Amino acid sequence: MMDGMCGRFSLTADALQLPAAIRERMDDVHLSRYAPRQLIRPSEPVLGLRREECKTEAALMLRPYKTYRLADAAEAGHLEALKSQLVALADDSGAEDIQTVVYATGKAAEYENLRDWFKCLYEVLLGQSEGPRMGSFFALYGHEKRIQLIDDALASKLVQAADHG
Repeated sequence: MMDGMCGRFSLTADALQLPAAIRERMDDVHLSRYAPRQLIRPSEPVLGLRREECKTEAALMLRPYKTYRLADAAEAGHLEALKSQLVALADDSGAEDIQTVVYATGKAAEYENLRDWFKCLYEVLLGQSEGPRMGSFFALYGHEKRIQLIDDALASKLVQAADHG
């Protein structure tokens, strides 16, 4: 049975029910942030395990055919503001605290419709027009990796990687 593996579009197993081969490779941080989901939409990125040079770590698995775009000057400023706020958070901040920061940053940027802020985040950071709740995504992705993701987007590395992928 595939309950515990990311089968079709769900991951319903509790962390303790995950296969030992996966559970043993997850560090304490990722285990503490893991939460079962009844539905993972096809457009959402999924965190999985990556093995490289005999080291296993959590990694973002993105769907193929991503279309990243560059942030315009205003959006880049908002992403910098978000990054500053995220850096200021404790490394172990929860998804709700992070979501509050993401939301507040969009409000401070005075988006007429906050959906446009989240669409910017999805297109610039994830290469898609919609996606997961950013607080949950950033919490699971980890402190250093979320900061690096924003830095990579601001340095055009995500667009370049997609162009050469």
